[in-house]
Amino acid sequence: MSEHAVKLFKRKLTNLSSANPQLWISRLKTDFHFDFKELEIAQVLSFPNFLDQLLSGKKEIVICPIIDSRDNSVNQLGQKLGNIARKQKLIFQERGVDELYISFPFVSGLWPDGSKLRTPFLLIPLRLERDLKNWIIYPD
Repeated sequence: MSEHAVKLFKRKLTNLSSANPQLWISRLKTDFHFDFKELEIAQVLSFPNFLDQLLSGKKEIVICPIIDSRDNSVNQLGQKLGNIARKQKLIFQERGVDELYISFPFVSGLWPDGSKLRTPFLLIPLRLERDLKNWIIYPD
């Protein structure tokens, strides 16, 4: 792709400048981000199985129990999800915008002008809720 085409492409899209925080995500912030690979590490849900459910259009995906007296790693995951749900609810009340997404996969590299790029390729909007026993996501 020529440099002129890239500049034209950058101008047409919303905000592809280096000031856009979504174009360079250096590390995940614990208050706002959750790595779904943690579910696999805790042996709650395999990542390939989760992706199959997500991309096949399943309306409801059970992620993990809210609390498990036998497994502290599940409790930590439940606590992280609870913090994210609280933050998401607060943002919705303040701004009136639902901004909870699953981002997959991450693309990284450099623009022709040398600026760094590390951003999600796909953003899937979702709702995060809990029932009496489990955390559940509802992809929109």
